[in-house]
Amino acid sequence: RGLYRGWTLTALCRMSNWAYFGTYELCRKQLGLTSGSSGGRSLAQSIGASVLCGAAAGFSYWLSCYPLDVIKNRLQTAPDVHPPLYKNG
Repeated sequence: RGLYRGWTLTALCRMSNWAYFGTYELCRKQLGLTSGSSGGRSLAQSIGASVLCGAAAGFSYWLSCYPLDVIKNRLQTAPDVHPPLYKNG
């Protein structure tokens, strides 16, 4: 019981990778960056655009999974007492 406490929330949190990859690709598309093409930009502009897209992707990933991550951490670190501190945990 104790080993698997919070496992479901961990799985749900890790499944939010769609937010990272979806935002990254959307940002690249909006900035005109396609695979194998610099879109007429210099190397510095392409690198800057990739960094910007990566930052936006990271932000959207944590925005989508952080609330579940907080609940998971509280559930996993709760003392093992009877009655449980959190119901249905």
